[in-house]
Amino acid sequence: MARRKQSDEGKGMVFGSVGGTVADWYGQNRYVTVGVGMIGIVVLAVIVPVAIYHSIAATGATSIEAENGAVSSQASTFTDSNASNGQYVQFGSGSTGGNVAGMDTSCVFASAPAGTTRAFCDGFNSPTAFDARFARSGELNGLIWGASRADGDTSQWPVFDTNSHTVLDENLNHNVVSNSGPLCGQTGSFPPPSDIKVCGHVETGLQSGGGVVSIAMYPKQPFDFNGRTGTIVFDVSGDSHGSHDIWPEFWLTDKPVPDPFKHATSWASIPQNGFAIRFDASCIGGGCAPNCPAGNPGDYYVNISDSSVFRNYVKDVWDYPGAGAPHSIQYDHCIKEPVTGDGKMNHIELRVSQNQIDIYGTNAQTPSLMTPSWIAANLQHMATMANTNLTMTKGLIWIADAQYNPEKGDGTHFFHRSLWDNVGFDGPKTYRDLAYDVPNGAPSAAAYTVGPHTSKTLTVKSVDKGTADKGASACATTPCALLVFNFAPFDGGGPSLSHTYTINGHTATAITWPFGTPDKTGVDAEFVGNSPRTIGIPIDISDVVNGDNTITFTNNSNSTINYLNVGLIMVNAAPVP
Repeated sequence: MARRKQSDEGKGMVFGSVGGTVADWYGQNRYVTVGVGMIGIVVLAVIVPVAIYHSIAATGATSIEAENGAVSSQASTFTDSNASNGQYVQFGSGSTGGNVAGMDTSCVFASAPAGTTRAFCDGFNSPTAFDARFARSGELNGLIWGASRADGDTSQWPVFDTNSHTVLDENLNHNVVSNSGPLCGQTGSFPPPSDIKVCGHVETGLQSGGGVVSIAMYPKQPFDFNGRTGTIVFDVSGDSHGSHDIWPEFWLTDKPVPDPFKHATSWASIPQNGFAIRFDASCIGGGCAPNCPAGNPGDYYVNISDSSVFRNYVKDVWDYPGAGAPHSIQYDHCIKEPVTGDGKMNHIELRVSQNQIDIYGTNAQTPSLMTPSWIAANLQHMATMANTNLTMTKGLIWIADAQYNPEKGDGTHFFHRSLWDNVGFDGPKTYRDLAYDVPNGAPSAAAYTVGPHTSKTLTVKSVDKGTADKGASACATTPCALLVFNFAPFDGGGPSLSHTYTINGHTATAITWPFGTPDKTGVDAEFVGNSPRTIGIPIDISDVVNGDNTITFTNNSNSTINYLNVGLIMVNAAPVP
């Protein structure tokens, strides 16, 4: 949603500097999460999409340089004693609309230093009509955003429904009512892609059907933090009640691989390189971090938990001190969650460098009251992931909703509606990929099933290669096109899994197994053979044509394979406006 100028008591794009002290918290001060009817660690995970705007650089609080080098006539400057550096810069008085350019002025960067340049910001001001080229994006603008969905059982997708439902609270052994409320004011049943709606913000509808599900959304413009600490921001309704419930996630991936997600020992759709942060460390009544205040009984507070860095498909875990993970999260403050359905959101900021990730957030607030000065005054340092040693300096950001059988929590979030808004990041403007979807199967059979020693051909509609084809020599060095998809073998997989892809009838190419040897017992327990996987394979762009393209999967194994979230990516195919 577009934010008005601070003088109008609205919200504008802000660059400030909000500091935080990282507290070491070990030993008997172990982080403990208390949920309803259970004790556990709850993680909020966040994935971040952003809209694109003209590059604007602020120097101190007096000079604003627009893309043409002139001072922007829309910019206003003022001081604010609540900001730690005493000043910040606000751009514009609102949004120019959710058009192809994705121009918006609604993102607040309160933890970033003065002089930060905005690269992307989306306030989701209006929905976009369905476009078959971007068949999974719902009401998001498919030129700007991609979306993907997966169930732990990849053959199905539980359809979201806004009606009241009676479900069993397995902890207390009695029935409870789960009612998500309307999805952007609409009621009924919402099969994909209609479960992603836009109405001044994004609303997603999710229900796990007793298992694990994930919806992930990403802007097709990379975030570049090479040689610096970059900032990613978003607003989200972080109302998790624990790890047996719902939670938001944030991912950064080196390639636009669909639905990145991991869960326990059964699901490892992890990128080759990147990181994931889960916001599901939830507790009741506060006091669940060193500097987390005590709240009222029944109030939920949240922080991060069970977050990971990935280096060449090997995961490295950060968790609460004493959890047995290789690294401990350094906790500081926690933030108060919204009450489910009250429309409030938390403002989240991530400060990302190769060697450290810092997480900031505010208590939940009514969006119209989340002015830049309110955010600057209320932003708290939540946690630090130190010594991350990221093996990448540019990647795609993802905001995601996840759910794991809330019946094992308190059951009330079995059908759940999540809110997202004002997603953005700073840094240099890079480029935009052009990405095209194969629609997933019908909701009752979300994947395309390919039996042993059979083939299936899928169609990608109306591809435009844009400026992706940089010539054979350049494309041999940096891939100009990718085939991306999730896949899951029914009866186990591993290095012996044999399957191929063919683009438009050209030479069949083997799909190699890069994920390591499946292991159900070791430190890489997620690497089980039948886990859903995600992958991005460089392809010869000369095999791709402008217009409709076919992709044929041939299964040469004795195991049935499900394919879903299939797409073609034209890399660096369009400029950022």
